Parts: sequence; structure tokens; C-alpha cells
Amino acid sequence: MAALIGNRLLNFVKGQLKHTEPTFLWSNSQATLHRIATATTVDRFVDNRLAEIRRSPAQFRYVDSGNNPADLATRDLTITELRQCSQWWEGPSFLQQESRCWSEWTAPQNPVALVIIPIIPAVTDVFDCQRFSTLDKLIPTTVQ
Repeated sequence: MAALIGNRLLNFVKGQLKHTEPTFLWSNSQATLHRIATATTVDRFVDNRLAEIRRSPAQFRYVDSGNNPADLATRDLTITELRQCSQWWEGPSFLQQESRCWSEWTAPQNPVALVIIPIIPAVTDVFDCQRFSTLDKLIPTTVQ
């Protein structure tokens, strides 16, 4: 959902500013980027959101958590440290370079299939019912 909301916000701002230059959205979630980059079918709701994101001209890029300014808010920084943090105010240092110099993230071409097989222990009898000749003899044993 964060990718979708960010995409919608970017498109709104671009429309208001009449901005036509290429734009980039950054995520530190490789799972999100993989889902956007690949054509896997999940369910209708998710597929429709992904289709909306894919129609956008914005390019999604990967930023590791160490370079993600949004993660600074979750670290134990004081106000003074945050004021002096260039990453908070200017973004990661690599953004100062031309976009063609930024590292590329590509979705793995051979995704690993994860198969989960539940192991359910077989129900075993606590006692052998065949040892009792009548139900009247079995019932007192089960009550104990």
C-alpha cells in the first residue's frame, strides 16, 4: 500500500507542478519491488493496485535501509542529531550523482518456490479398545 500511496502522491504533485522530467520512487522493500516487477497473480485487489503502479511513468528503485532517510525516524536520534543529519535533509549521498550512476536493482529471475507441507501427527489411541469385551467395561477406564 505504501508503494501505491507514494505513486498516487507523486502523480498528483507532478500534475500540479506540470513536471515532465523522469521521476523515481524509492523503497527499501525488495519484496515490494519484486512484486511490482514481476507478473505474479495474487488476488484481484492486489493485482489491480499493482496494475495501477505499473501504468505510472515513475521508476521504482531500491534503497538499502542504511541509506533510507525515512528509517532515521525509527532510530534513536535526538532532535539535535536529526538537525545535523545531512541524510535527513538531502537524502542519500548517491542522489547527488546523475541518475545513470545510481545502482540498479533487478528482480531475481529464478524465484524460489516455497512449499509448506503441514505435518499433522497421527492420532493414536491412548488405550486399545479391543482389549475390552463390553462397553460397560470400557467406560470406567475412559473416566479415569
